[in-house]
Amino acid sequence: MTPAPAGGLRAPAVARRAATPARGPARPTAAQRPTAAQRPGNPVAPERSEPLLRLLVGSAFRRRREEQGRTLAAVASEARVSIAYLSEIERGRKEPSSEVLLAVCHALGMRLADLLLDAARELRATELHATDLRATERRTADLRTAERRASRSVPAGARDRSATAVAPVLVDVRSVTERASDDSDDGDGTPRALLSVA
Repeated sequence: MTPAPAGGLRAPAVARRAATPARGPARPTAAQRPTAAQRPGNPVAPERSEPLLRLLVGSAFRRRREEQGRTLAAVASEARVSIAYLSEIERGRKEPSSEVLLAVCHALGMRLADLLLDAARELRATELHATDLRATERRTADLRTAERRASRSVPAGARDRSATAVAPVLVDVRSVTERASDDSDDGDGTPRALLSVA
């Protein structure tokens, strides 16, 4: 125990605080804790932007079979696989082995190279569609941004006057029909269209 100073006075508070052992680092909050994907051993899966190979293969098989006008049962019987399994392959739900791929290719009268070419064409078409879709989305976003900027740059009163000035002009067809005889003053029998501002 630290002896009391002369005169019966207590030790300064600073000295007492210095003698207190320091606490460990603060525990991280819930927001600071790493997620399951960020923990060691759990790599973050990249965002999938391309179709899986089994989807492309299944689409190629189905397209070839339909072009030949054949049923699932006929192709499955020749390839020696079950109808349900071939259906799962065509829908991209099963990853067939190399042996099954060759068996289905032979049943459809195609080579493995033909299958890969069909899958490559399908992938290319998917990429082109995705590119066109992204370009359309960018153009739409740019137009909306331009509209918002133009709307902010024009005073409210000026917008109201502009809306009144460019009110739609409608052709009164009924008036033209009813007054055709009165308005055909040009001598050629052609009535003049009567325009009215809405």
